[in-house]
Amino acid sequence: NGTQALYMALKILGCKKGDEVIIPSYVCANLLNAVIKAECTPVLCDVDNFWVMGTKQLKKVITSKTKAIIAVNAMGIFCDIPELSKFNIPVIEDACQNFGGILKGKKAGNHGIVGVYSFHAIKCLTTGEGGMLVTNDNALGEKLNQLKRDKCEYLPLNDLQSSLGLNQLASYHSFLAQRQLLAAKYFELLPERWTESFKKVSDRSMFFRFLIKPDKVQFSQISPLLEKNSIHIRKGIDALIHRQMGIADTHFVNSVKHFEETVSLPIYPSMSIEDIEYICKKIMYYASKG
Repeated sequence: NGTQALYMALKILGCKKGDEVIIPSYVCANLLNAVIKAECTPVLCDVDNFWVMGTKQLKKVITSKTKAIIAVNAMGIFCDIPELSKFNIPVIEDACQNFGGILKGKKAGNHGIVGVYSFHAIKCLTTGEGGMLVTNDNALGEKLNQLKRDKCEYLPLNDLQSSLGLNQLASYHSFLAQRQLLAAKYFELLPERWTESFKKVSDRSMFFRFLIKPDKVQFSQISPLLEKNSIHIRKGIDALIHRQMGIADTHFVNSVKHFEETVSLPIYPSMSIEDIEYICKKIMYYASKG
């Protein structure tokens, strides 16, 4: 799976006990689990104004013990990995949430020294469960093969899972195109003040999620009302890693702000324009009620 792929990426990069690995706080807990499994020390980093890791936040937490950076393309939004790579520390690109996305002519997973994907049931392309690790570095590729021979801790995809993935892959270009159409309709129908932050990074997003910041509308109030209309919304992430580790909010200002303000709306290829219109109509109705 994706977590195992991250673990294997750390191992082939030579990360060992006591080495520091930088990860964002605004991310799912599986990232932290991979670092702990590799016996490395997780160092948490705040994100920028657009939900992903930036150089300004990153350089504050780099030390002489930093051996790797896991840059997460969160919710479909690309990190600027060439910029993050300027610190001369290996960057693992976590492309679990933007498989197939393209930035500057390169597909997701090809921007760092190692790329990692997840094919979990909720991901863009799914095999039910599964993951993948890729690299263009021949030496790392050989280390990966050796790791698989010496310490096989993963379960390869079976034939049924592979068939499921291949079937989707054949039509994947149309999936990505449909996400673009659905996102455009959201931008058209929702208040600009709700979508302005997300729109600024729409050129580097493949719209795994559609993110809004709806003024002072309380997520906890509007969510159950929408559920009654068969609309499931959620926060961007379920919990902040630094809070799970008992670390104060002080150094994670942007992460906390995103966690409190961001709402993720449904967006997936089998949806129609009519679905988007229905969702927007209901959201605007309940938002107007305060």
